Amino acid sequence: MEGWNLVRLSTKTVLTKLSTNNCSIHFTSALHFHHVSQPNIAPATGEPNNHYPISYTYLFQACNDIKQLRQIHAHLLTLGLNQDICLLPKLVSKYTIYGNMDDARLLFDKTTKPNIFLWTAIISGCIRNGLCEQALALYRQMQEQGIEPDSFIFSSVVKACADLSVLNEGIDVHDDIVRLGFESDIVVSTALVAMYAKCGVLELAREVFDKMSKRNLVSWSAMIAGYSQKGYAREALKLFNGMRMQGFEPDLVIMVLHVSCLTKCVKVTRDCGMP
Repeated sequence: MEGWNLVRLSTKTVLTKLSTNNCSIHFTSALHFHHVSQPNIAPATGEPNNHYPISYTYLFQACNDIKQLRQIHAHLLTLGLNQDICLLPKLVSKYTIYGNMDDARLLFDKTTKPNIFLWTAIISGCIRNGLCEQALALYRQMQEQGIEPDSFIFSSVVKACADLSVLNEGIDVHDDIVRLGFESDIVVSTALVAMYAKCGVLELAREVFDKMSKRNLVSWSAMIAGYSQKGYAREALKLFNGMRMQGFEPDLVIMVLHVSCLTKCVKVTRDCGMP
């Protein structure tokens, strides 16, 4: 077992060196080295090599284009690992990153029982490529199959609702979030704030925001942007000051919003004839 771990370590080192040179020749060399250095059967025991799929992670990380991804996919097919529960989500996710939703969806649809990681990969991929309606349809399909969403899926689906400005769908997803106990997740709550603000329901956005036990800069930015974009400059400025009082330093996005709100307040004051 100790010797096998040394093989893993040396393979990781060589793969990292070869594949991070951002060169197709080096990548091909890394892929070939990976193939010959780790047989699918562990020679000491005759059992399947469970470390084999793990080592592909380094190749996925080093993959720089669709051509290299297809090389990895071809190797997986050759070795019968194309349906591996650890590798398939990475493969689908990579295809979506390169905008190839056809192959990503084909791989997903061929899987009889997708796990939560595969659902996350395909739903996030749809949103990444502007296919928000498909993402919501997949979300409903996932629920019909008895798969419970996690925080990654919830934050992605809420973003899809925001991009489509479908308030009713967003409220339904919010109900699911509360039912499954994810309302305290900072990423999910921030997505809800942004979704309600984009849909123009600032009361609900503020309600979610006020209930958050912890907030980050993105949370503050989402609420401030909601007020600013809907013309509530004074409310946005009050929130900006509150953010500063809690020790958060504004980034460039929030500073731009701040200047915009100040400009609007000055204009309103002048229009009302106030000094």
